[in-house]
Amino acid sequence: MVEVEKNNKGQKLTSRKQYKRQSILMLILVIVLVLLLNIFSSFFFTRFDLTSEKRYTLSDQTIDMVSDLHNVVYFKVYLDGDMLPYGFKRLRNAVKELLDEFRVYGNENIQYEFINPSSSVDKKERESIYKNLYEKGLLPTTLKERDAEGGTSQKIVFPGAIVTYGDREVILNLLKSNPSLTPEMALNNSIQDLEYELSSAIRKATRKEYQKIGFIEGHGELEEMEVADIVKSLSEFYYVDRIKLSGHLNNIYEIKDYACLIIAKPDTVWSEQDKFIIDQYIMNGGKVLWLMDFVQAELRDLRYSQAMLAVYNPLNLEDQLFTYGVRINPVLLMDMQCARIPVPGPLVGAQSKYAPAPWYYHPIILPQGKHPVTKNLDVISTKFPSFIDTVGMNPNVKKFPILKSSKYTKVINAPARISLDIVSSQPEPRQFNKSFKPIAVIL
Repeated sequence: MVEVEKNNKGQKLTSRKQYKRQSILMLILVIVLVLLLNIFSSFFFTRFDLTSEKRYTLSDQTIDMVSDLHNVVYFKVYLDGDMLPYGFKRLRNAVKELLDEFRVYGNENIQYEFINPSSSVDKKERESIYKNLYEKGLLPTTLKERDAEGGTSQKIVFPGAIVTYGDREVILNLLKSNPSLTPEMALNNSIQDLEYELSSAIRKATRKEYQKIGFIEGHGELEEMEVADIVKSLSEFYYVDRIKLSGHLNNIYEIKDYACLIIAKPDTVWSEQDKFIIDQYIMNGGKVLWLMDFVQAELRDLRYSQAMLAVYNPLNLEDQLFTYGVRINPVLLMDMQCARIPVPGPLVGAQSKYAPAPWYYHPIILPQGKHPVTKNLDVISTKFPSFIDTVGMNPNVKKFPILKSSKYTKVINAPARISLDIVSSQPEPRQFNKSFKPIAVIL
C-alpha cells in the first residue's frame, strides 16, 4: 500500500513538471509569434474596415491623391463646442474620423483643427466672426433650442471648413441642404458624401493647371443653356469648351489635348468622318461621355395633348458603340420606382386642379455598388431612359454597369404611344417583371 502511494505521488509530480514545462514552451511560442508578426507587419501595410457600410474604406483615387501630397493641406473645421446639437456632433465626428483616415496615407501633410465660432463671450466679436465666415462663403444654419424654462433661443452653426494649401483657400460647406428631405436625411446624406467633398476640396486646392473638357457640337446636341448646370459644376475643376466637328482631319489635332469629350443628346445622323475623328481620339487614350437618346420622347409634348408617339431615332452611332462593347436598345423603360409629375385633376370652378401622380417613364435610380463614380450618390432622377446591353468578348475591355433600374421594371418597344391616361389607372405589378436593367455603363 505504501509503495502504491509513493508511485502515485511520483506520477503526480512528474505530471506537474510536464504541465509546467508545456506552459512555458507555449508562452515562449506565443511571444515568438507576436514578435514575428510585428516584424512582418513592419514590411506590409494594410487596414481592415469592419463597419457594415465600409465607412472607413477610401477609394483608390482618394488614397493616391492624398499619398501624393507634397505640402500640408490644412483644414479649419467650424464644428466644435459642448453646446453643439447632437446631429452636428455626428457630422463633426464623421469629419474627424475621415480626416484621421486621410492622415494614414497623407501623414503630416494632412492637418486639421476644429473651431467653435461662437466661443467668444463678446457679442460683437462673435458677430464679427460670423460676418467674416459668411463673406468667405460659409453658409450658417440657424437652430431653435428650448431652454429649461420652456422658452426658445437661436443658435448659429457654421457646418463648414476652410481648406488651405500654401496661399490657396477653398471654402467647403459640409451640410448639403435639400428642401425635399427631412433634416435627418439631409444630415445622413452629408455624412455619406464626406469623402467626395473633402477629396474634392483637396483637389481644388492643390491643382496646378486646368485640364480641358469639350462639349461636341454639330449634330443637334444640347445647347449651352441646356447644359449650364453641369458646365458650372465642371468649371470648378476643368476648363470647359465647345467644339464643332466639321469632318476634317484637323479636328483630330484640335481635340487631342482634351481630357474628356461630352456628346450630349445628339438628334441628327453622324457622318462617317466625324465618327472616325472620335474613334481616333479614343484610340489615343481619350475619354468620351456618351449621353445618348435613341428614342425621342419629351414630356413637354404632352402639354396640349393627352398622348404622344415615342419613336426610334437612329444616329449612325450604333455600330461604333457596338464595337466598343455596348448596345443601347431602342426601347423605353417604365419603373414602379419613379418620379411624380403634376397632372390636371377635376375642374374646380373655372380652373383645373393639379395633383402629383407617379410617372413610370421617369425612373428614380438608386446607385448601388462601390464604383467611385456613383459611390454615396443620392437617388438620380431619369427621363425616358433606355437600357444598355454589354456585348463582345474583348478581354481588354472591362464593363462596369453603374446605374440600374429597380426590381420592378417594364420594357416598352419603340415606336410607343405614351398617354397621360396611365396615371389614372393602377399598374399591374406582374407586367413590371424586368429587373435591374443597366442604363449607364463604364468601359
